[in-house]
Amino acid sequence: LRGWEDIAPPVDVESLASLPDESMGRAYYRHLKANGLDHLDPSEECRARFEHNNPYAIRYVVTHDLHHLLTGFDTGMPGEVGAAAFQVGQGTGFISEANYRYIRYAYMALMPGQARAISNNLNLALEMGKKADNFLFQPFESMMHEPLAEVRARLGIEDADRAKIIPSKPSALIAGAYKLMGRELPMPQPVE
Repeated sequence: LRGWEDIAPPVDVESLASLPDESMGRAYYRHLKANGLDHLDPSEECRARFEHNNPYAIRYVVTHDLHHLLTGFDTGMPGEVGAAAFQVGQGTGFISEANYRYIRYAYMALMPGQARAISNNLNLALEMGKKADNFLFQPFESMMHEPLAEVRARLGIEDADRAKIIPSKPSALIAGAYKLMGRELPMPQPVE
């Protein structure tokens, strides 16, 4: 990553809707819309703070929802655990693998009804992350026109691994947190 244009290039999300149906960009558009998400466009303040200090942190945040799309982890808690564990497996997570394995018990205690999915997705994601090409250095924004299946294969994301992901269930805890923020929690949608 040489500069801000590599760290967080602009993405015109609405233009992705006109790409071919099988393209990564069109799938990303559908993923964002189905989950009530927006592509992150960092503010000037954020750019100034992170461009030289820690560009990889902002790159992870900017591409986080693409990580969900590419790996197959949804946006519910077991899916978020999977997306974070994938980065730990890649060696680019914010904590160590040993600590993350320990932290899973906190997630499982908070959401006992999703404990199996959390544990499964964490273990699976760690292994997926170790096998896949490093996501932080991928020019995802220039891959939007390419078929999603081809991008996944090229990056080392296997359909057999994605098939082992356990989807998230609705969460009263997370719904309550959203309600406190004055927002309604969107139901996590399956990833293509």
